[in-house]
Amino acid sequence: MAIAADMKNLAEDIVASYDLRVAGIGEIKEGVKGLQLEAQELVKDSSVARRKASGQLRKELGEYRQQIKTETSEILNNAYKIRNETKNDLKEATATWQEFVTTMQQKRAGVKVAPKVEEAKVEVTEEAIAEVEPAAVTPEIVELQGRVFEYLADHPDGTRMVELEREFDIARIQMARVIRGLIDNGKAEKRDLLYFAI
Repeated sequence: MAIAADMKNLAEDIVASYDLRVAGIGEIKEGVKGLQLEAQELVKDSSVARRKASGQLRKELGEYRQQIKTETSEILNNAYKIRNETKNDLKEATATWQEFVTTMQQKRAGVKVAPKVEEAKVEVTEEAIAEVEPAAVTPEIVELQGRVFEYLADHPDGTRMVELEREFDIARIQMARVIRGLIDNGKAEKRDLLYFAI
């Protein structure tokens, strides 16, 4: 009898523990499922945040690159301007020095030196430039037009006529003919006082 009662108690304990195990496994499954959902949300949120940060970084890099490009262009333009001004100053200084040397040599040789007469400068206006005929097509003009076009293309903010004169060291009327040829060929345009490559 005692064995039968013990067996009955043991069977009841086994059934009860089985029910407890099933309930425990169910809770574990629910817990794992909750962790999976949380992990999926975390991955989704981090993916969205990463895309947003990546887009912001690309935007900032693009702005920085444009800023560097603009600043570099300004620095180069200033360097070209200073170089051309220095070149012109040296040319004038050389001419003045040569004139001085020649005058001193003539004085030492006993030659009477006539006073220097200033040449009248002819100012070519923007209106006159607009009416200028394009330069005759020669290999030299074609080569110069190519160089001027490249210069205009490298300066997308536009270039004034005086800058072109200094850069290429030619008279305004000659530069006007070159520009007129580029405009007539659809390679350049004028807006206000600035010239642009097309």
